[in-house]
Amino acid sequence: MAENVLKKIIEKKIKKIENLKKTISLDSLNELINSNRIFINFKEKIENNIKENKFSIIAEIKKASPSAGILFENYNPVDIAKIYFKNGATCLSVLTEEDFFLGNLSHIYKIKSLSNPMEPPGPENHCIPILCKDFFIDVYQVQLAKYYGADAILIIL
Repeated sequence: MAENVLKKIIEKKIKKIENLKKTISLDSLNELINSNRIFINFKEKIENNIKENKFSIIAEIKKASPSAGILFENYNPVDIAKIYFKNGATCLSVLTEEDFFLGNLSHIYKIKSLSNPMEPPGPENHCIPILCKDFFIDVYQVQLAKYYGADAILIIL
Protein backbone atom coordinates (compact mmCIF):
# COMPACT_ATOMS: atom_id res chain seq x y z
CA MET A 1 0.00 0.00 0.00
CA ALA A 2 1.38 3.40 -0.91
CA GLU A 3 2.68 5.47 1.98
CA ASN A 4 0.36 8.41 1.18
CA VAL A 5 -2.71 6.13 1.39
CA LEU A 6 -1.55 4.83 4.76
CA LYS A 7 -1.03 8.41 5.94
CA LYS A 8 -4.58 9.33 4.84
CA ILE A 9 -6.02 6.29 6.61
CA ILE A 10 -4.26 7.20 9.86
CA GLU A 11 -5.27 10.88 9.65
CA LYS A 12 -8.95 9.93 9.21
CA LYS A 13 -8.69 7.29 11.93
CA ILE A 14 -7.33 9.83 14.44
CA LYS A 15 -10.27 12.17 13.80
CA LYS A 16 -12.83 9.37 14.06
CA ILE A 17 -11.40 8.13 17.36
CA GLU A 18 -11.39 11.65 18.79
CA ASN A 19 -15.08 12.02 17.89
CA LEU A 20 -15.99 8.58 19.27
CA LYS A 21 -14.27 9.34 22.57
CA LYS A 22 -16.59 12.33 22.93
CA THR A 23 -19.68 10.12 22.60
CA ILE A 24 -18.67 7.21 24.87
CA SER A 25 -15.82 7.04 27.37
CA LEU A 26 -13.37 4.16 27.67
CA ASP A 27 -14.74 3.45 31.17
CA SER A 28 -18.29 3.26 29.81
CA LEU A 29 -17.16 0.91 27.04
CA ASN A 30 -15.46 -1.35 29.59
CA GLU A 31 -18.60 -1.46 31.75
CA LEU A 32 -20.74 -2.42 28.74
CA ILE A 33 -18.25 -5.11 27.71
CA ASN A 34 -18.14 -6.63 31.19
CA SER A 35 -21.91 -6.72 31.56
CA ASN A 36 -23.11 -7.71 28.10
CA ARG A 37 -20.59 -9.69 26.11
CA ILE A 38 -19.49 -13.31 25.85
CA PHE A 39 -16.36 -14.13 23.88
CA ILE A 40 -14.98 -17.17 22.10
CA ASN A 41 -11.33 -18.07 22.59
CA PHE A 42 -9.72 -17.52 19.16
CA LYS A 43 -6.39 -19.12 20.10
CA GLU A 44 -8.04 -22.15 21.69
CA LYS A 45 -10.17 -22.77 18.59
CA ILE A 46 -7.03 -23.02 16.44
CA GLU A 47 -5.12 -25.05 19.05
CA ASN A 48 -7.99 -27.56 19.20
CA ASN A 49 -7.74 -28.03 15.44
CA ILE A 50 -4.00 -28.65 15.75
CA LYS A 51 -4.61 -31.27 18.46
CA GLU A 52 -7.16 -32.96 16.18
CA ASN A 53 -4.73 -32.75 13.24
CA LYS A 54 -7.09 -30.43 11.31
CA PHE A 55 -6.41 -27.36 9.23
CA SER A 56 -7.54 -24.00 10.54
CA ILE A 57 -9.03 -21.59 8.05
CA ILE A 58 -9.40 -17.94 8.93
CA ALA A 59 -11.81 -16.65 6.29
CA GLU A 60 -11.76 -12.94 5.49
CA ILE A 61 -14.79 -10.73 5.01
CA LYS A 62 -13.86 -7.55 3.15
CA LYS A 63 -15.83 -5.28 0.85
CA ALA A 64 -13.02 -3.28 -0.77
CA SER A 65 -9.37 -2.26 -0.69
CA PRO A 66 -7.53 0.84 -1.89
CA SER A 67 -5.59 -1.20 -4.44
CA ALA A 68 -8.37 -3.47 -5.78
CA GLY A 69 -11.39 -1.21 -5.33
CA ILE A 70 -14.80 -2.70 -4.54
CA LEU A 71 -14.66 -6.49 -4.37
CA PHE A 72 -18.39 -7.10 -3.88
CA GLU A 73 -21.09 -4.80 -5.28
CA ASN A 74 -23.87 -6.48 -3.28
CA TYR A 75 -21.78 -6.86 -0.14
CA ASN A 76 -23.58 -8.50 2.77
CA PRO A 77 -21.16 -9.57 5.52
CA VAL A 78 -23.76 -11.76 7.24
CA ASP A 79 -24.45 -13.73 4.04
CA ILE A 80 -20.72 -14.14 3.44
CA ALA A 81 -20.26 -15.32 7.04
CA LYS A 82 -23.00 -17.92 6.56
CA ILE A 83 -21.18 -19.29 3.51
CA TYR A 84 -17.94 -19.51 5.48
CA PHE A 85 -19.72 -21.20 8.42
CA LYS A 86 -21.31 -23.73 6.07
CA ASN A 87 -17.93 -24.53 4.51
CA GLY A 88 -16.06 -25.10 7.75
CA ALA A 89 -14.15 -21.89 8.47
CA THR A 90 -12.41 -22.03 11.84
CA CYS A 91 -12.52 -18.29 12.45
CA LEU A 92 -13.61 -15.15 10.61
CA SER A 93 -11.53 -12.05 9.92
CA VAL A 94 -13.72 -8.99 9.40
CA LEU A 95 -12.08 -5.91 7.93
CA THR A 96 -13.66 -2.92 9.71
CA GLU A 97 -11.81 0.14 8.38
CA GLU A 98 -14.56 2.40 7.03
CA ASP A 99 -13.15 4.92 4.57
CA PHE A 100 -10.76 2.91 2.41
CA PHE A 101 -11.92 -0.70 2.90
CA LEU A 102 -15.62 0.17 3.36
CA GLY A 103 -15.91 -1.96 6.48
CA ASN A 104 -17.68 -1.25 9.74
CA LEU A 105 -17.55 -2.53 13.31
CA SER A 106 -21.28 -3.17 13.13
CA HIS A 107 -20.53 -6.00 10.68
CA ILE A 108 -18.94 -7.92 13.56
CA TYR A 109 -21.99 -7.35 15.74
CA LYS A 110 -24.36 -8.50 12.99
CA ILE A 111 -22.33 -11.65 12.31
CA LYS A 112 -21.95 -12.37 16.02
CA SER A 113 -25.75 -12.15 16.35
CA LEU A 114 -25.98 -15.39 14.35
CA SER A 115 -24.40 -17.39 17.15
CA ASN A 116 -24.99 -18.27 20.77
CA PRO A 117 -21.67 -19.11 22.47
CA MET A 118 -23.55 -20.98 25.19
CA GLU A 119 -24.81 -23.55 22.64
CA PRO A 120 -22.62 -26.02 20.71
CA PRO A 121 -21.81 -25.17 17.09
CA GLY A 122 -24.30 -26.58 14.62
CA PRO A 123 -26.34 -25.70 11.53
CA GLU A 124 -28.37 -23.07 13.42
CA ASN A 125 -25.62 -21.86 15.73
CA HIS A 126 -22.70 -20.32 13.87
CA CYS A 127 -20.40 -20.07 16.85
CA ILE A 128 -16.86 -19.29 15.73
CA PRO A 129 -14.40 -16.59 16.82
CA ILE A 130 -14.32 -13.29 14.98
CA LEU A 131 -11.14 -11.33 14.43
CA CYS A 132 -11.40 -7.58 13.89
CA LYS A 133 -8.91 -6.41 11.26
CA ASP A 134 -8.20 -2.67 11.21
CA PHE A 135 -5.59 0.04 11.62
CA PHE A 136 -5.32 0.18 15.42
CA ILE A 137 -3.63 3.33 16.67
CA ASP A 138 -5.30 3.77 20.08
CA VAL A 139 -6.18 1.42 22.95
CA TYR A 140 -9.71 2.81 22.71
CA GLN A 141 -10.13 0.96 19.41
CA VAL A 142 -9.27 -2.35 21.07
CA GLN A 143 -12.09 -1.93 23.56
CA LEU A 144 -14.42 -0.65 20.84
CA ALA A 145 -13.76 -3.79 18.78
CA LYS A 146 -14.43 -5.90 21.86
CA TYR A 147 -17.65 -4.00 22.51
CA TYR A 148 -18.86 -4.89 19.00
CA GLY A 149 -18.08 -8.57 19.65
CA ALA A 150 -14.56 -9.13 18.34
CA ASP A 151 -12.85 -12.11 19.95
CA ALA A 152 -9.42 -11.06 18.70
CA ILE A 153 -7.83 -8.23 16.74
CA LEU A 154 -5.30 -8.06 13.94
CA ILE A 155 -3.43 -4.80 13.77
CA ILE A 156 -2.62 -3.60 10.27
CA LEU A 157 0.71 -1.72 10.21
